[in-house]
Amino acid sequence: MKKPSSSTQQKPSGVLTSFSEVLGLRKVLMQAEQLRRSGKLDEAEKLCRKLLSQNPTYMGALQTFGLISIERESYSQAVTCFLTATAEAPDDSTNYLNLAAAWMGLEKPVMAEPMLNKALELDPENAEIHHLIGDVHVRNREHDKAMASFSKAIELDPDHLLSMFKLADTYVNLGFFDDAKDILVPLMKKRPDWIGVINLLHQLPSDMTDIDFEAAIAKAKQQKTETSAEFENSRKFLKASILHRKGEYKEAWKNLIKANQEIYEANKGNVKSSQTLRSRELEAAKRIKISSSSNANSAVVPLFIMGASRSGKTTLEVLLGSHRDVKRGYENHNVQASTIRASQISGLVNIEQLWRLPEQLQSEFSKHFRSQIKKQVDQHRVLTNTSPGLIGSAAQIASALPEARFVFIKRDQNDLALRILMKKYKRANYHSYSLESAIDYIQWYVEMMDLLSEKLGDRVLNLSYEEMMSDKQNALSKTLKLCGLGNLKTELPQIGSDVGCSKPYNEFTQLA
Repeated sequence: MKKPSSSTQQKPSGVLTSFSEVLGLRKVLMQAEQLRRSGKLDEAEKLCRKLLSQNPTYMGALQTFGLISIERESYSQAVTCFLTATAEAPDDSTNYLNLAAAWMGLEKPVMAEPMLNKALELDPENAEIHHLIGDVHVRNREHDKAMASFSKAIELDPDHLLSMFKLADTYVNLGFFDDAKDILVPLMKKRPDWIGVINLLHQLPSDMTDIDFEAAIAKAKQQKTETSAEFENSRKFLKASILHRKGEYKEAWKNLIKANQEIYEANKGNVKSSQTLRSRELEAAKRIKISSSSNANSAVVPLFIMGASRSGKTTLEVLLGSHRDVKRGYENHNVQASTIRASQISGLVNIEQLWRLPEQLQSEFSKHFRSQIKKQVDQHRVLTNTSPGLIGSAAQIASALPEARFVFIKRDQNDLALRILMKKYKRANYHSYSLESAIDYIQWYVEMMDLLSEKLGDRVLNLSYEEMMSDKQNALSKTLKLCGLGNLKTELPQIGSDVGCSKPYNEFTQLA
């Protein structure tokens, strides 16, 4: 058979026949990357698509297109790019790191974690890998691990400012203010324009800083990762907090209402959905019957400290942390993870809220939960959990775990509403951006706690924030007794009181 002539032969897709072609494609790729770096994403994407249509496994084009997709928040497209890149170059840690970042964008830390472990195996001294591992731990509420990862990133790269910020943020949220200050003061010198740093410094006790916050906020600038609207909204929240501390309450309230209203208007649908969900959780709690048995089936006592957001749960946890037999678990995800596992084993779609899990699967939940906390407590006898969202499943937790104990913390409604309004949450908490919806949330939470107190009997301790702040030792002693622990004479940490914070606002607000 006669061979085809050269004029009729077809070159397979992706096959390059000359060095000049290779150089030509590289030139286009460099142009696409330059366009991406300068923010011209449309033009950069067009070039990447052209390159990939000719060569679907062109590594450089996959990487640049993946980064473009992350910047556009098109995370599913980014996952596709970097999955292909990792298959083509399984020894390149950068591809695994970028794939993990894409999974994090999709709110899938469970998918990101193994990618980061692989990246770390390939490049253990890469600060960026340790940083993103810290991010995964934060999402999973594994704060001890998060702090270790961020610290390692800073050790490897002392100028890794984002790790410094994330570590300081974790310290502030957990009440480790001295540690936070040690990071924030030098970070402020390096980045005086970063409003997030100023905000964290302002959350430290007032006697720990001597910063002119009004002058600092005037120097703040919009960051690349935020829109101008987001930046201005953050300024309003911080301005309100600064004015509150200065005693200029009327102006503080004006800024606070404006800042909250902007977020509320964009989330009205979510507010309504949240109210519907709360009603369903309340009805589920009313229906469930809890065994009167409170015998511990585990050497570890899981202690659930519950109360509406900003009610003082972390304060009690800090006090408990002074006892050698108590390990702080923060807002850990043990209940959610065990619920998901129980649903998976039974062939169901992933269920995260325990109150939705079929009753016959409670034993699977209990088995996995006990296995999890046993790995986490070391030699401690009590593991705390301060996640406020677990109130919706508290009845089911009590039914599945007879050894569980509960502390319900109530706080003056007006003080609590003010503190909720002054907090700009990282995600969800849609009830938090109007006074009316915040009050509705607080009243629902109190109703849930009252209902559960009747069902749980001597497995629950009811505390008020005001009571706790007036006599910390007594509040601690009662909680230790609830968990079967004796008192331990030790110096308690210094914690400032916030009782009565709403009183200055009574004359010109609806708080009364």
